Amino acid sequence: ISTAAFLAYEYLEPTFLLFGWSFSEGRKWCMKRKGVVLGFGTALFILLWIPIVGAVIAPIALVSACLLILDAQEAEIK
Repeated sequence: ISTAAFLAYEYLEPTFLLFGWSFSEGRKWCMKRKGVVLGFGTALFILLWIPIVGAVIAPIALVSACLLILDAQEAEIK
C-alpha cells in the first residue's frame, strides 16, 4: 500500500509544482483523496512491471496525473 501511495505522489508532484503548491499542500490533497491516490498508484505499480508497457506508460502517467488533479478540482468546485 505504501509503495502505491509513494508512486502516485511521485507522478502527482509535477502537477502540484505547476500549481505552485508546497509539499504540505500536495500531501493534504492526497490525504483528502486516499482512495483515488491509492487506486492511481496501484494501477501504475502494476503497469510499470510489464517490460515494454512500463517504458511507454511513464509519460502517459504524468498526463493522467494532471488530468486526475484537474478533474478532482473541478468536481470540488461544483
